[in-house]
This record gives sequence, structure tokens and C-alpha cells, in this order.
Amino acid sequence: MKNINRFFASAAAVLALVSCEKKGAEPFFVQTETFSGNRLELFYSDCLMHGKSVTVTPDAEDASKATLTLAGMDWSAVAKAEGPVKTSGVLPGQFTTELDVTMSVFADHAEISGESQVEGYSVTTKGSFDRNGLKIHFDVIAPQNPLAGNYGLNAENPLIINWDADRFPFGDGDWAIQDALRMVMMMVKIEGKSPAQHLAELLHEVYFLNDGNVQIKYSPADQRDKQVVSPLNLAFYSGVTENSAKLSLNVFGIQKMIQSQQPGNDPATKAPAENGGDKPTIQVDLAAVINDVKAVLNNAITNGVKLGYRMDAEKKAMELFLDKDTLLPLLEAVCPIFEDPGAVAMIVEVLKQSAPAEMQQMVTAFVPPILNGLPIAIKSTRSIELGINLIPQVTETVR
Repeated sequence: MKNINRFFASAAAVLALVSCEKKGAEPFFVQTETFSGNRLELFYSDCLMHGKSVTVTPDAEDASKATLTLAGMDWSAVAKAEGPVKTSGVLPGQFTTELDVTMSVFADHAEISGESQVEGYSVTTKGSFDRNGLKIHFDVIAPQNPLAGNYGLNAENPLIINWDADRFPFGDGDWAIQDALRMVMMMVKIEGKSPAQHLAELLHEVYFLNDGNVQIKYSPADQRDKQVVSPLNLAFYSGVTENSAKLSLNVFGIQKMIQSQQPGNDPATKAPAENGGDKPTIQVDLAAVINDVKAVLNNAITNGVKLGYRMDAEKKAMELFLDKDTLLPLLEAVCPIFEDPGAVAMIVEVLKQSAPAEMQQMVTAFVPPILNGLPIAIKSTRSIELGINLIPQVTETVR
């Protein structure tokens, strides 16, 4: 009986090999392999996530086990940077993440699954891969934190402008940059409305989800009666303390979204014709300024952006803002522009041309001294906070 069983088992193996030879296929063999680009379909909270890589490493001693290494792709080619520009990985706030999973290998593919705890994150993994690529789903629950929740914009007082720095000359006296900016925000009218009023019509809610995603509900600028929610997997928050968090942007996902919404050759989007006449002479090295700005932005892409927040004792109001750690490097990078009289004159001229007739006089009177005062404020900055006022909501987020 044993001999008969062995005969049939051997016959089945031979038939399988013959079948493979006839079809020109080879038995599926799992080895260490990295999946990215069009060979990877990665879903985070059931939505596609771009710009990541997954390396599958089979266990050398147990064929039913494997390790997944999750990472972000390099941004340097897009940013045209000389060195690498790392991006965040799959889990919020992490460059790389390793997950232990179980693996079942079949004739033409392998399936993986697992549940993991990684630095407070609960991760459920399920996927499969073959010679063509990997399709994988991650369901994630972030650590409990005081920032998670839904927030509506305080439409009556949406803007936060706090800037403690030395005063700059204005007329026969001096002026605080904070007071100057606040006054401009109140007095400037665009189509009859202040910047704060426009913001209240465009931004409605901010969501800090329990999987680490950040979303906003907003109205498109040309459809203010319509409200939409931004896609998942573009922005994430992590490292929440009692007064700050880190915001990480998925720049590859943002790039994909922009490309999908790119308008055609619309005449309305073309640059305006240049006016004749003498132009101010610019002395500042704009190429150097651009390189400094790119360095600041690439650092933000790699390391994330610090978000400050303050919640009142009754949790009925919250201030959300960027502070000195985030803003000052960017302000220092652009500071040389405001130290160049020619550059300041050009900015003033552009603002005058774009301002409505009733605002021309205000631009001429207030903008030049404020722009000239910016280097003083930037170089003496003791603290700065620019952000928005929010009101906690109890409504459920609609994705």
C-alpha cells in the first residue's frame, strides 16, 4: 500500500513538472525582493498610498514566516537635489518599519498576513504577491492622543498672528510687525472681503483621524457653495505631546493628486503680459535664495513640520499654528529679498497692479515700510506663531 501511495505521489509531481514545462512557467520561489512603483499597490485604511516601498524577506529557517520592511521613496530626483531627500515611511513619523508576518506559498504566488504592535501603533497586514508585483493592505490604529478628533474653523476669528520681534521704523515713529500684519489682514479687501473672511469661506473643518491621517473639509475657490474632503494618505500627524505634534506630508501622493487635476492649456492660466517702462534693478542673488528655500523645504519633507497647538481647559477651543522652529528657517532664507531695495520696489509694483483701485493708495502707504521692516523683525524674532483658531466638533468624519 505504501508503494502504491508513493507511486501516485511521484506521478503527481512528474505531471506538475511536465505541466510547468509545457506552459513555460517555473514553480514560484520566494526570495528577498523589494516592491515599489508600478509593482506595488499599497493600501492604507483602504485607500491607495503612493511613494512607498515594501521589502519582503523570507525567514531562512521557517518558510511560513517573513519580515516586511516598509519605507518611503527618495524625493531627490523630483526635487533636483544633489543629495538624497528621504521621505516618511508607511507608518506616521517613521522612516522604516519592520513587521513580522506569516506567509503561505502557492504554485504561482504567496500570501502574507499578520498583526503587529509598533511603537504604539496597531497594524493589521494582509496581502499577496507574485512575479508581477505586491498588493497589500494595512489597517492602522494610532496611539491614543489628545489631538485626535474633528475641529471646525472659528469663522469669526480664524487667524492667529503672534510675532514678538523688535519694532521697525514707520513714518515718524516705529511699529510692531505683529500689529502691522494684523492691521493689513483687516484692511485689505479682495473682492470686497478680508483674507480672514475668504479663509472662513474656503476652510471648514480639520480632521485628525485615529489612523494618523490629517484631512480637511474645504470649498474649491471657484465653487464656494460646494464642500469636499481632501483625500486620505496625503498628510499624517505623529509624536503628539501636550502642546505639539509632527506633521508629515506624502509628497508623492500630493504630486499624484496635482497631476490628476492639472488643467489643460487654459488661456486664463497664462502669465499676464509684461508692462513696459523702467523696471527696478534687483541685486539679490535669487538663485541662492531659491536654493536656501529648497533646502528648508527638503528638510521639512524629510523630518516633518512641527505643529503647535493649545487647547483651552474646557476643550471648547483650540489654536493650531506653526511656530518659530518651523517658520524662522524659511523667513531667514527669504530675508535677503527684503534687504534689496530693487526687489522690494518690484514687489510693491506687482501688488499695486493686482490691487483694486480703492486699495492702491493703501499699498503705496503701508507696504513699502512693512517690507523694509521685515529684515529687522526676522533677525530679532523671539517668538512667532501663525495659524488658525479651531472649535472641537462632535460630528463624525465623512471620508
